[in-house]
Amino acid sequence: MSSESNWAGQQGAQNPNNSAADFKRGGMSDSQASEAAAAAARARNSGK
Repeated sequence: MSSESNWAGQQGAQNPNNSAADFKRGGMSDSQASEAAAAAARARNSGK
């Protein structure tokens, strides 16, 4: 895992309600946004 995807994953975990589109609006690349969105989904699921 690269530090870039780790960073994106951290952003996703901190913003569990964001979608990939939200992260892209925040300046992420497509791949970063999809990584962040996946982490956000994991954070949502683990919080239940």
